[in-house]
Amino acid sequence: MIGAHAVAAAWLALLALPIVLFYFLKLRRSRLELPSLALWRQVIEDRRVNSPFQRLKRHLLLYLQLLMLALIVLAAMQPFLHSGGARLERVPVLIDVSASMGARADGGATRLDEAKKLVAGMIDAQAADQQLCLIAVGRVPRRLTGFTDDRRELTRALESLAPEEAAADVAAALHLAQAMGRADPFQRAVLVSDGNVPDPIDVDLAFRMDYRLVGSGTANAGITACSARRRSDRAWELMVAIESSADASGAATLALLVDGEPAATRDLLLTPGGADRASFRVEGGGDVEVRLDVQGFDALAVDDRAFLSLPALKPVRVAVAASLPAWRKAMSAQPDVEIVASEPDIVIADGITGDDRASLRVAVGAVPAELTALVERGDGASSVVDYQRSHPLLAHVVLDDLVVAQRIAWAPGIGENNGESAAELLGWRVLVHGDRGPLLVAHERAGGADLALLFHTDRSTLPFRLGFPVLIGNLVAHALHLRGQDEIVCAPAGTLPALTVAPGSEVTVVDPDGASASAVAGPDGAVVGVAAPRAGFYRLSGAGIEQVVGVGLVDTRESRLTRVDTLRVREVAVDATPAAPTERGLWRALAAAALVIALIEWWVAHRRPLIGNARAVPT
Repeated sequence: MIGAHAVAAAWLALLALPIVLFYFLKLRRSRLELPSLALWRQVIEDRRVNSPFQRLKRHLLLYLQLLMLALIVLAAMQPFLHSGGARLERVPVLIDVSASMGARADGGATRLDEAKKLVAGMIDAQAADQQLCLIAVGRVPRRLTGFTDDRRELTRALESLAPEEAAADVAAALHLAQAMGRADPFQRAVLVSDGNVPDPIDVDLAFRMDYRLVGSGTANAGITACSARRRSDRAWELMVAIESSADASGAATLALLVDGEPAATRDLLLTPGGADRASFRVEGGGDVEVRLDVQGFDALAVDDRAFLSLPALKPVRVAVAASLPAWRKAMSAQPDVEIVASEPDIVIADGITGDDRASLRVAVGAVPAELTALVERGDGASSVVDYQRSHPLLAHVVLDDLVVAQRIAWAPGIGENNGESAAELLGWRVLVHGDRGPLLVAHERAGGADLALLFHTDRSTLPFRLGFPVLIGNLVAHALHLRGQDEIVCAPAGTLPALTVAPGSEVTVVDPDGASASAVAGPDGAVVGVAAPRAGFYRLSGAGIEQVVGVGLVDTRESRLTRVDTLRVREVAVDATPAAPTERGLWRALAAAALVIALIEWWVAHRRPLIGNARAVPT
């Protein structure tokens, strides 16, 4: 068998034309002196032999040279014997297209340009018994081609690559290659990267990895973190982190723009291989952009901008039932809180409330309808045995000696483990465990959360403890968090943060270029996996929400242009398959045969001349 692209080598057979042409020329004879004129008869015979076709018919050297040329042409065509099973050697080529591959050297070429040049050389040098498959290693790895020996298809796929504005998921790319190997087995793969990869990579490899590095150290500085935190004076404090590569130095300017208008600047002196910090005070809210301007060479431009959308700051509106004076007094003492009767952010009632407009609903002394079959209340007492100290609502709240003058217990026949599991299936999480049953449970819902104290605070020591105002403060902070007014973080490029809306709702997403796409919430109301491949503002609408999310590269590894010289992954031993299908190339044997024919031709050409080829000279 012969590879499809190797047929082009058959054009070498045209070299037979000049070889035959040379034999149409006049023969060269050796000059010998002979003792007899009887051999003159041979001269007459030579006249017939000198005709072109007679010369081709009888000349052994011509036959040997044509045979040698035929063997060389066949060797160049690289034929092989196919014994069944997998055809040819398959090699996946994984090409890094992360943001750092867009870093430019002083000459202007990017690291991806170097990678393309390297892979193009691999395509040009592709053997007849080899097929390549190109895989782009980006935010979401994607296969560009199947296993093929079509150089034009591979070249077109290679030329289509461009750096993404996000970090690459190398582990996912290796998993993709693993999956491809199940259908089309291969023994090795090639990863072409600038070395800006995790170390180690958490993946098991069942094949050999050929790691090719491109690019070298270059100067770069970029924004690696950008967030804003709400201050007590109703202002935002914007914090920005700038990190530099080992070769970066000099001065830089950090500019703040609010709704497209310049608002403030900060002068920085970059620390080679280090980090710098800057902060801004932002009144009110708006679409905020932070720009980094490096005085000098900066290899990567995509990490010089970060985006945040800061909502206008408002006081927390709280509605407290008149029958809960202790809660009203404690809530009134909180800063930036307004007690209202309508449109609250927090509702605190002595029963279950159905106000869906509130971000946080607190029921005091009531059992949620879903849990009435699991929990019973009665006379007696309860004590706290454990509680979720890591939950935001219970942060810094000490409940170890809390006294509850009510008996809260699991229903008869329901043990603690079974009761807690059953409650979780209904969407309620137990935050405080009593000696007989749950004392505090929480439920997450679309756009908010519910909290239920199964005992009444008037029948406990909770209002008299130091932890009570701390709990109230946690409620306010959690409501701000649910409203997105406590802390705003610049999301890393790649995928937007999860959004919770009504189950099955459709959300429209408009990217920085103005293109729109839609996403549908799952059964739990979560909208996940929305692509955000570029830095900028993403505007989400629908399902009762209007939200803007700022996206930037904000990746330390990408901005520092770190380089991992040795790829570390886990390896898996793979047993050889008995009687594995093979393909045996024949070009070596054909080349060896051509060499043997060349030696024979040389021997025939240089042996003692035949009498028949000598010219008789009379004496």
